Amino acid sequence: MRKPKAAKKPAAPKMPKIKRAEKDQIHARRELGHDFALRQDQFGRQRLVDGTMEATRVYEISNGGYVALGGVARIRNVDPLKGISSLTNDQRDAARQYRDVFEYATREGMKTGSMQERVDGGRINVDTPQRLAVAHASLSLAREKIGHWEIALVIDKVVCEGMSLRELAETTGDPREALVKLLKIGLDNLAVFFQITRPRDAKKGAKTGR
Repeated sequence: MRKPKAAKKPAAPKMPKIKRAEKDQIHARRELGHDFALRQDQFGRQRLVDGTMEATRVYEISNGGYVALGGVARIRNVDPLKGISSLTNDQRDAARQYRDVFEYATREGMKTGSMQERVDGGRINVDTPQRLAVAHASLSLAREKIGHWEIALVIDKVVCEGMSLRELAETTGDPREALVKLLKIGLDNLAVFFQITRPRDAKKGAKTGR
């Protein structure tokens, strides 16, 4: 009788190459101590967190990229919300709060080993997992408050990923005016969720004395 063939071991995942542009951005963030924008991949390498506004920022350091050698750091950061003059202050505040929660949940959630983070001679630091759970819960509730997946898509692309309305219009085929309207509806709902403004019904009740 022939011996049964041994099962083949699953192939180890291949280590993807890091592009030169990303390496430069990682180096620049290390130079400035901005490691909050980095995470570890499954191979233990520091990487930029994709899909966040922070990842779209471009760091430039003169003198070969070293601050210690007199290099001057510049950060090019284009926020698409700045180009929408019709947004109210409450809508902008809601966008900032939502972006902060989104980026924290994305950044910490993608760090390998964050649940096993140890400090003070080996004790496990439970603060990060707890804050992460709260951030994910808050993000989930905020998405429910936004009200519709199409509105949430506009919010995520523009507020969190830094995509311009022009780029989003080219991607979706929707006119810019329609996207602006969806953006404003979503930000109004988020302003209520973050208690920046009161719900419309509550405002009417206050005016009528109800």
